[in-house]
Amino acid sequence: MSVSATALEAGHNVSDEARYTEKYPDNTNLSAYDTTGLPTLEQVLSRKTLPPVCLYNFYIIMRDRLHSEELLDFYLDVQHHEILWRRYVKGMKKSGHIDETDLTDGFHGPKLVSRLSYASLRRDELARSPSPARSRSPELGQNTSTQQLVYDEDGRSADDGVRRPNYNRSTSPSPMVPRGPLVESVPVGQQDSAFASNIPGGGGSSPTREDVTASCEKIYYKYIVQSAHKEIFILPGSVRSMIAKRIEQDERDDPAVFAEAKDIVFESMQRRGFPKFLRCKVWGNTTMWQQLGRLVFGLSALFLGFAIELSLILLGHDRWGERFWGLIPIFFGMLNVMIGLSGLDPIWALVFNISETTTFHFNQVRQPQVKKILKSRAMWLLTLSIVLSVIITIIFAAIPGHRL
Repeated sequence: MSVSATALEAGHNVSDEARYTEKYPDNTNLSAYDTTGLPTLEQVLSRKTLPPVCLYNFYIIMRDRLHSEELLDFYLDVQHHEILWRRYVKGMKKSGHIDETDLTDGFHGPKLVSRLSYASLRRDELARSPSPARSRSPELGQNTSTQQLVYDEDGRSADDGVRRPNYNRSTSPSPMVPRGPLVESVPVGQQDSAFASNIPGGGGSSPTREDVTASCEKIYYKYIVQSAHKEIFILPGSVRSMIAKRIEQDERDDPAVFAEAKDIVFESMQRRGFPKFLRCKVWGNTTMWQQLGRLVFGLSALFLGFAIELSLILLGHDRWGERFWGLIPIFFGMLNVMIGLSGLDPIWALVFNISETTTFHFNQVRQPQVKKILKSRAMWLLTLSIVLSVIITIIFAAIPGHRL
């Protein structure tokens, strides 16, 4: 794959951005193969689904059952960084720094990344600066990843008083970019606005390059470096080194920096987290602690029902009369044992149409395909519980009484 001359002038290799653009031309991961009509992982991560198969519940499953919430946090932070970069690029286009030809390969194309590199921005700034600054251009032209253009807070240099945009790179971890809480659902087509409301420059003004850099460095220091707060341990050392080189040496802050890491995290969630999530939310509607509690309650109720039946047998009561009262605790016991084993409460599904998110906190089931599956399984589970309870009660009732 050929590398453009402008990319070489920018001082970094952009073949990885080209691969990223070819693989995901519309800036999205490939959808998971799906033949059931159920939402895919990509749709869940893009907030295009409805409860209970939504991003909020997926986060809870990743946190409470798999203890791998850092994978989802990383993926969402990279998504936010992509939205921030897109808004920054649109702002640069409005200001005239770039044009349509720079966007021919998309927001992650090598041409655009090269055009918005720090080296290119510095050259443009030097070309527009007054002659005193031009006289110092050789010194600035020698700037590398370890050297910085230093300006004070109002954008003026310390020695010539000329106001310039601040293209300075920070060398220490930047403060974390604030991100709002996970929402349970966002209407399709409004993802950009939902992201933008929680990122710098999201209130209508375009984010600055400092915002983009801070977002990139936050992801790097939070997830990639060794002993990070939420270090992603599944990343190979080669990927970590590549990301470090792009950020620390090549002075890059575009989203393609994390392309390989994002793919690895997505595949890990696709392989390990998403099947568990579907089992819990498509074929069930209870939490792990609810299942455990129902199993204990069901076994206790079965023990009580069996004790009542055995007591009636040993007291010599009629076989087809009073012994049928044992059906009540046996039915409740059998139903709750089934709930504990399957994770599905048929009463919640058929009567209330709800699904448990955390213990005794509920969502209304709004995803049509999930609602259909839950109701059909609930009918089957309820019927099976009734049939087994009646069979067990008839067996006890058929045993001849013998008073001790």
